[in-house]
Amino acid sequence: MDQNTNSDNAAATNVPALTGGGQNPAIESVLASAATLTEIIQQETEYLRAADTKGFRSLYDKKAEVAQSYESKLQKLLAQKDQLQSAAPADKERLQEARKAMIEASRENLDALERTNKSLNRISERIMNLAREKAAKQSVSAYSNKGALYNNSKRPVSVGVIETA
Repeated sequence: MDQNTNSDNAAATNVPALTGGGQNPAIESVLASAATLTEIIQQETEYLRAADTKGFRSLYDKKAEVAQSYESKLQKLLAQKDQLQSAAPADKERLQEARKAMIEASRENLDALERTNKSLNRISERIMNLAREKAAKQSVSAYSNKGALYNNSKRPVSVGVIETA
């Protein structure tokens, strides 16, 4: 991929053009992984905003793989302190820009996750309230703890949801 294509892709996804032009392959590798991970996070955020659960889930494996690769490359770079300290100021600046872009994308992603969670909680609450109302309206016969049969229409109904993932 040439540098112009990378810049065009970066502009389309609001990720700064972070790779290309540097002399340090370790830094270039970290920058490429950071840009890819940031793009995935941004795409995930868009899926959350659009309530596209299939799209959101489709990114899970890719995001985990790229995040692991990024972490591994970053750890290798950090282990080479002399190489990192002697890096060109422009490379260090590009690393900072990559970090800032990823932090911003992650913050937006977290906000979208929180909004989605609130929406799901409101939907769950509404469903539970409707279930309680319906159960309260129905006259249900039941046995008491002493075995007597009685009409249960005036007793409170407990309704709950078990979530397992």
